[in-house]
Amino acid sequence: MTGPLAGALSVIVIVLPGAPNQDGVANPQDGQPPPSTSAQGPWFPPPQPGVPQSGAPWSTMPRPAIPQPSPPSPPEPPVPPAMPQSGGPWPGMPQPGVPQPLLELGQVGPVNLAGWKLTLPQASEKGTAASVEPADSVPPWLVRAVDGSLNFWAPVDGVTTPNSKHPRTELVSLNNFTAGTIPRTLRASLSVAQAPRENQDVIIGQIHGADDISSVSFVMLHYTAGALRVVVKKGQSGSASDNYPLLTGLPLGARFNYAISDTGDGNVAVSASYGSQSPRITAPIPVVFRNATVRFQAGAYQQGEKSTGADDGARVTFYSLTEGSQPAAP
Repeated sequence: MTGPLAGALSVIVIVLPGAPNQDGVANPQDGQPPPSTSAQGPWFPPPQPGVPQSGAPWSTMPRPAIPQPSPPSPPEPPVPPAMPQSGGPWPGMPQPGVPQPLLELGQVGPVNLAGWKLTLPQASEKGTAASVEPADSVPPWLVRAVDGSLNFWAPVDGVTTPNSKHPRTELVSLNNFTAGTIPRTLRASLSVAQAPRENQDVIIGQIHGADDISSVSFVMLHYTAGALRVVVKKGQSGSASDNYPLLTGLPLGARFNYAISDTGDGNVAVSASYGSQSPRITAPIPVVFRNATVRFQAGAYQQGEKSTGADDGARVTFYSLTEGSQPAAP
């Protein structure tokens, strides 16, 4: 169509923008894109035709829950480092700052060498038996095992002290006491692995003279061919003595316990335990030893008369060895 009529029929279409919502943003119903999520939160898809809308302003539309990170779990408490068995290179080693109970009979040490000196079956500069003070391991005569026990070796053909004809590897206490006046006890747990071949006799513990009678034996505990016996000297010279059988059926290698006591009332008491046996003997202190200065000694004081070879002698292991002021229990 041309001419003036065509111009009159022309239609002018004006598109008006949708009414703004309360935030000043065009409503999505008007076909405008949703606002940026950085300013208004998560983006929702535009409404679909035929789906009723709540008409709520965009800023008030429900938003999905935003997962929150879980709070960090508390750290696990640190696990202390594993302690060495019983606390170090051998069982029973004390830990710093931890009170330790006294050793009981039968308990593994370590055997404490403090307060002892050691007599050896090797020659000193004087040609007689050497000694080490304070006592310490001296292979092959005295060797400490990994469990803290002490292995004593005394050969029959070793060097002797000036007043003995039998070599020994023996601990000598540095704590002297006066016989018959105060309770004093030597306790030990041990085994005898070897005895001299021709005379299976080993002194494993004793009360011995000290100071001016340091060469005199007083009370001796013998291991003799599978039995224990106690010998109490009657005088400071000569061989007169009283013998007391204590325990039998004790094979080489068997572990047993003993206690030698000056009871402080004029008597000495010696006890032992092995299996079901736990005998005890009591004997009066001979007059010549009352008020005398004495000390404890313990180890392998072998009594072999003639050597049958370099490997003939006594081997004794002490698992615990203590001396104290409490008398042995009856």
